[in-house]
Amino acid sequence: MKPALMMVCDPRPRAAGRTVEAMADTLRDGDCRDNRIVAAQGRGWAVAVVAPPANLLTCGAGIAAGQGDWLIWTGDIQGLPAPAARDLGEVLLCRLQARGVKALADVDGAFCGAWFDHRCERWIVFNDRFGLLPLFYAVHGDRLVVGPTARLTFLAGGVPLEIDAQGVVDVLRSSNAIDDRTLIRGVRWLEGAHTLEVDVHPTGEPRVRTRPYWRFQHQQPTTRTKEQAQDECVAALECALREQGVPGNGSDHVLLGISGGLDGRLILAVAHSLGIVPDCYTVGWPFSEDVRFGRRLARVADADHTFVRLRDGRLAADVAELILETDGLHSAMHLAFGSPVPRYLQAYPHSVLLEGFLLGLAGGSGLPAEGDVPVGRQPHECAWALKHAHRGGTIAEIDALLLPRLAADSAERWKARIDARYAQAAGADPYERAEHVYMNGRCGRIDVLGTGLLRRDVVVRSPGTCRAVLDWCARTPVAWRRGKQLYMDLLRRRFPAFARVQRANCNGLPIARGRLLREWCWQRERIHRLWAGWRWPATRRWGMSARFVQAQLFEAWRRDGDLARIASPDARVRAWVRPERLDSLWRQAVADPGTSAILLTLGTIETMVRALERTPQLRFSRHTQRLRFDRLEGEPTSNKEHGRCVFC
Repeated sequence: MKPALMMVCDPRPRAAGRTVEAMADTLRDGDCRDNRIVAAQGRGWAVAVVAPPANLLTCGAGIAAGQGDWLIWTGDIQGLPAPAARDLGEVLLCRLQARGVKALADVDGAFCGAWFDHRCERWIVFNDRFGLLPLFYAVHGDRLVVGPTARLTFLAGGVPLEIDAQGVVDVLRSSNAIDDRTLIRGVRWLEGAHTLEVDVHPTGEPRVRTRPYWRFQHQQPTTRTKEQAQDECVAALECALREQGVPGNGSDHVLLGISGGLDGRLILAVAHSLGIVPDCYTVGWPFSEDVRFGRRLARVADADHTFVRLRDGRLAADVAELILETDGLHSAMHLAFGSPVPRYLQAYPHSVLLEGFLLGLAGGSGLPAEGDVPVGRQPHECAWALKHAHRGGTIAEIDALLLPRLAADSAERWKARIDARYAQAAGADPYERAEHVYMNGRCGRIDVLGTGLLRRDVVVRSPGTCRAVLDWCARTPVAWRRGKQLYMDLLRRRFPAFARVQRANCNGLPIARGRLLREWCWQRERIHRLWAGWRWPATRRWGMSARFVQAQLFEAWRRDGDLARIASPDARVRAWVRPERLDSLWRQAVADPGTSAILLTLGTIETMVRALERTPQLRFSRHTQRLRFDRLEGEPTSNKEHGRCVFC
């Protein structure tokens, strides 16, 4: 089981506890051996949390109480001065009582929890700054349900299924969920750095609202030279890795997935300088740049390296399974590379897995190219907005596919969202404002949903979310970080051995600038491509990078899976798209699978909708209670002398 929080507020007697117990039973699929669940209940409410799969001092789950308040929490909480995991909740509760939810902005890690603030008579459900442990919620009258997946939250609500057309369109446009929408009407996603506040009041409907408690903000630059900025970057990463990457205290290994890119390379280089040697792995095929260059990087660091091969015969089935785990909110096009990783991680239980995706945000991956800022045009018209926030296809392609009214409404909503967030950004620098949109309104959910798939057996940590790294990013001029140029200069100056290894960016050149080295690598890459074209003829047609994966997945899914259902007359996606355009895209993809990106997203939605239609009702046990609920004393009640308390 992955770390999770399940909460139900329901005024009916024993309804909340029975629902939470059924949710936990569904989550663990009837496995009674799991002893990582902590649960509590009172009059009209119940909460259960699942602890992370490790005994690190910063990991755990528990209940804390003090001064009439309660805190039920789970996750990996870093930066709190607590000597043992059981004290973390008490320390966090004290901070919340002293400073309110703003105290969460200074806490690192992946965590979530529910705090009852008796002074305001309010439940406050919260997550970390990046929402790394997904939380979904639904309100039905005087009943509130919070769960770790959209499907489980829907099941616990006990209402008929209704698909949200706007959620479908959002996934189509961005290949990911946007803001707090899901595919299920009434089920919302609690965004990162947000709280869900539920007021306890005597009469009427429950008042539920979300509020942000943190936003990434640029600071006044304090760095005088690029070399100084590079040294400060190394110091920030060293701080993050000392906090996150040291084995021991229950962890046997530190793992790192490397792809030959910049983020994992920089983490590996700094970890190597600190004496932390992770076990590296790379997913792909034997000819992949990621595999070949990742192996060489591991060799430079004297680290073990494992090649995790994509299984052609299991690709469609594995991806279909991941679609259900991610609630259909992340296109299958981006899930293929993650399909064999959970099975690989089962061999390393309780380990720490370092993840580098979010480090790219600090490095400037969301910054526009020179001149790509609004000058006489709207922000949504810029290439950076289209690249990062409309990655499911061009606006014209998606508009041509959707039904006319749906296309027009969703396009205007998407444009207004980008323009409004750009206008709300502080400061006058257009590049900072563009990065503000990207950092605070990311449409890419791979950092949450992708890493969430890995949390069953290991503790996933992202150095890029550490406060020291974020502060370095905020005070370093954007012009130096554009295109991760500062990372490349840093590797050349401080870690030249890692810079000499080729970079996975489709040209086979190293980061180092040496002319002879670059010429040698280029000629070697040309020979490799000739050999790969002979050994794997499909690479001659689709290349060896993302388009090859896309084509392979489409062919495998069409041949071994159920992708062809989107072309059938009873396809669920036909409720939102123009049939003639869908049929045209299908014929085009069959002729050239490299053009199947939109169809893979449609297949994701179709698979999830059909699974939701087949999902049975939540199973309520008729036998002895399986969860051990702690009955908290001094239950929260309204201080009004009249009326009834909805959640008590």
